[in-house]
Amino acid sequence: MDQTGPRLTFSKAEQAAAVTVGGGFTFPLPPHPNLQMVDLHGRRTRVLTTAACDVTTELMSLPEHPDPLCVYHGRGACLDVEDPFVRTVWFSNHGAHMGEYVRNVAELEGKWRQETLRSAGVGGGGRGTQPASGVYRELGTGVLPGKGRKGVSVNGRSHFMPFSRNAEMSDVLEAGLAEVCAVAAQKALEVLPVHERDLVCCDDGPAEMVGAYQYPRQLTGRPCVCSHQVVIRGADLHAADTAAQREQAWLECVSDLHTDSMDGSMGPLGCMTQYICTQHPHAQTRSPCHSFSYRDLVVYPNACGGRGVRIRVARPGWTCLVFMRTRDCLHGGVTPSTDDARGPVGLPDSVTLMRVVTYPLAAVQRLLLAATDDAASTAVVFDGSDERMRARMCATIDLL
Repeated sequence: MDQTGPRLTFSKAEQAAAVTVGGGFTFPLPPHPNLQMVDLHGRRTRVLTTAACDVTTELMSLPEHPDPLCVYHGRGACLDVEDPFVRTVWFSNHGAHMGEYVRNVAELEGKWRQETLRSAGVGGGGRGTQPASGVYRELGTGVLPGKGRKGVSVNGRSHFMPFSRNAEMSDVLEAGLAEVCAVAAQKALEVLPVHERDLVCCDDGPAEMVGAYQYPRQLTGRPCVCSHQVVIRGADLHAADTAAQREQAWLECVSDLHTDSMDGSMGPLGCMTQYICTQHPHAQTRSPCHSFSYRDLVVYPNACGGRGVRIRVARPGWTCLVFMRTRDCLHGGVTPSTDDARGPVGLPDSVTLMRVVTYPLAAVQRLLLAATDDAASTAVVFDGSDERMRARMCATIDLL
């Protein structure tokens, strides 16, 4: 896409964002609608408005009448740059042989909400919600330093020791996540360019460490996406909420403009997020619904912005996969401008949108790379790992 024309400029250091239209005219972006959304210096984070989005992005979406038997592939790239900065894959939840996928998605969502409510505030990850993420729990492998966390020396260099994140919930949800992610990987492999297909796989490194840190585990004979940590996200909705409370919850769960410095990557593919949009059986929902546009994801080609793409991730009955380098590309959601009078931002009650975010962690990938050249390091890592991680290493060895 052409980088001339109105463009977004973003400074993480200053927590400032503005749109430059031309002739030196700029207009700033507003702070996040949730007052809790502040950076480490207490400054309100910025969010993209529909007005700013309209002039700085191009839309990527399914055709108006997509064929449920087709898998669709999109890419966003700057002119004269070979590698796109974002890739998309759409597939129908109701295509051929997708019945088991739909059942697995429904079961996973039910278990996730049940476990999140049951264990909110328990174990690593803290609260069951985060200000701009709604219901939010980190699963699988953690690596951030903290009180009581250990380090390990490999090849003379210090590395963070990976540990189990929300261990009980991670184990409960792993089988369902593995099935859902395996389908996503298979659909991506059907349409991704040949030179990228080997990137949808696990890391290289000592087999027992790779198997322990990969979450969810790779199913035998099935493709998988390289991932160490998974976050499942959804709006923080409750049955007793009033219409106004539900609308506010949807408004506040929009993602601010940000990059993710701790994320690793699957080569040029980056990280994968899976948006699964389900319409409940027998529901009578007008389609298209304007509120789906407020679930869009916006991605810019670098950390400072530029001109990007707006991805229509929510389409009832379809799953959208987004691959991008989250540590390099500015991204976030869309919030209504003050003069935007298109109506409510929340999705209809008959529709659910579940985001399954898979993260390869850069610190884990560095450790695996270092351990590849140091055979003795595996034993050191094993001895320093928590009980669950040691069990996962042993289980991996048993499968070899």
